[in-house]
Amino acid sequence: RDRINEVYQELGIRDVENYDTYVIDVHTYAAFFRVLYNAEYLGEKGSGELLEMLTRSAMTRGIAAGVLSDAKIAHKFGERSLAQGVEQFHDCGIVYATMNPYLLCIMSQGDDYEEMANFVAEVSRMVYESAGRL
Repeated sequence: RDRINEVYQELGIRDVENYDTYVIDVHTYAAFFRVLYNAEYLGEKGSGELLEMLTRSAMTRGIAAGVLSDAKIAHKFGERSLAQGVEQFHDCGIVYATMNPYLLCIMSQGDDYEEMANFVAEVSRMVYESAGRL
């Protein structure tokens, strides 16, 4: 745990005070992908290897559902059930669009997992279509 906070400090991210209640925000989540994309912490080789691993996700919902099937995406998704029927669906990653790679992070919360996954897919589709026009 000390090593995690050491890495967080090196990346300019606030320390984790309590791992049992720690919740990552969308800005911090996205920061990890920016650091990997820019090879700022692990260097080109390490960042490239990690991003390549993240492209092997079998998740076809969320961001992946909003882009063409042959688009390469380095992403990490998360699902979580909270108290009183509250669900969360998060997806964050780099979409390697043909001319314009971009970072997209979407965190959602509600009571209907299908609705949240579809929402993330729709936002992903809109961003993907816009990236193709830039």
